[in-house]
Amino acid sequence: MTLLTSARSVGLKALLGFTLGVNIVLVFASLASAQEHSMGAMKPATIMTGLGDLHHPVSTKNAQAQAFFDQGLRLIYAFQP
Repeated sequence: MTLLTSARSVGLKALLGFTLGVNIVLVFASLASAQEHSMGAMKPATIMTGLGDLHHPVSTKNAQAQAFFDQGLRLIYAFQP
């Protein structure tokens, strides 16, 4: 192995190590910034109007729970990918 080949090998290893290090730092930085995102004040769920009158009874005595279930059913039924 000549001095030039040895220098290329060392240089290539250093470049690969540097590239790997930068990539690791970027991955952890992106994960950290994703965790810092705040959603702000949460809005309460609301019943939407104009979705039709599809109804399927569920075993609840809570009228609001039944209304939200029916709303979800209407939204799923109306979804067209």
